[in-house]
Amino acid sequence: MSKKEEIIDFADSYIRKCGYDGFSFNDISKDIGIKTSSIHYHFPTKKDVALAVIDRHQQILTNIIKSNEQCSNIEKLDILCRIYLSIEKDHKVCIIGSLSSHLSTYNECIRNRLKEFTTLMLNWVTRFLEAGKTTGEFQFHEEARTKALLILSNLLAGIQLVQITHKNDLEIIVNALKNNLIKNKT
Repeated sequence: MSKKEEIIDFADSYIRKCGYDGFSFNDISKDIGIKTSSIHYHFPTKKDVALAVIDRHQQILTNIIKSNEQCSNIEKLDILCRIYLSIEKDHKVCIIGSLSSHLSTYNECIRNRLKEFTTLMLNWVTRFLEAGKTTGEFQFHEEARTKALLILSNLLAGIQLVQITHKNDLEIIVNALKNNLIKNKT
């Protein structure tokens, strides 16, 4: 792994555990064992490393969407839920949840890039919900985008809530979402 990728890894971890304002280049330099000037070589500002973190998440999600195009809509829902369960297992929060809480305080580039990533996620979930409703895999009365917003809100809030409850509450939320959505689930 290159130093640049290692810097992105540590920045991602800090952002998702401590928030954007909860770390500095000095923290990353201590973790990696390099000088802060080496970080500045790759990322002149903290904004630049934050953009790289968001870009990485966007690329990962894009790859997930593309590699699972042929999956059923129920499988796509399961993939979405596994993403959030994996985040919770790592004792982190979603990049959307971490950065959106103080969105208005960030540079416009960060706000716009986070909005792009969030739109990618929302559009993907909306598409597979609409398709699943059409095929009869899912049952819901709202518009697909509204249902997608409700599901993502539950997952985002659920991850943050389990930081307090320290239980399997996210699994409970995931199962309730699936039971509420999937027709004839036994």
